[in-house]
Amino acid sequence: MKTMGITRATRRGLLVLAAGALALAITGCGSTPSVKGSATDTKQETAQEEQKTTDLAAGTAVDMGNGLTVSVDSIETGVAGSNGTYVKATVTYKNEGEDTASFNEYDWKGEDANGAQEHHEYYMSTDYKSDDNALGSGDLAAGGTKTGTIYFKEGTVKLVFTGNFFNKDVQASWTVA
Repeated sequence: MKTMGITRATRRGLLVLAAGALALAITGCGSTPSVKGSATDTKQETAQEEQKTTDLAAGTAVDMGNGLTVSVDSIETGVAGSNGTYVKATVTYKNEGEDTASFNEYDWKGEDANGAQEHHEYYMSTDYKSDDNALGSGDLAAGGTKTGTIYFKEGTVKLVFTGNFFNKDVQASWTVA
């Protein structure tokens, strides 16, 4: 007697396929960050896509591959505050995509010389005023831009962008000079 149905091997194959599709959806379709520039031909564009996105200099923008461009505009060390000195970073998010994108100070970590990565510090000036230009968090409409400051512990040697509080993978990093 012949039975109609799915064999165990076919069922296993379908489960593997479904798991792979779910993993792809969760990781954001595999967007890869790349250094942003003004390439004029295909060779230059390919070379830019292959450039590393770690240990960058301040002023370098990184295309995150999803329409969002992130840059560290400037880095200032030895900034006096009410609880010591800090590293101050001015960062910019540009949403060049069609969908809303988010920005958040928790997208960033400061890394010390021992490789320890910590989230930002809450900054208060020596006269106990907060920074009115702090990055904070929110959403950017298509075409939107947000620039703000983030503070890290003195001794930070690298600014690390993960793009998400829960993501531990480094998407891009800039060195503190």
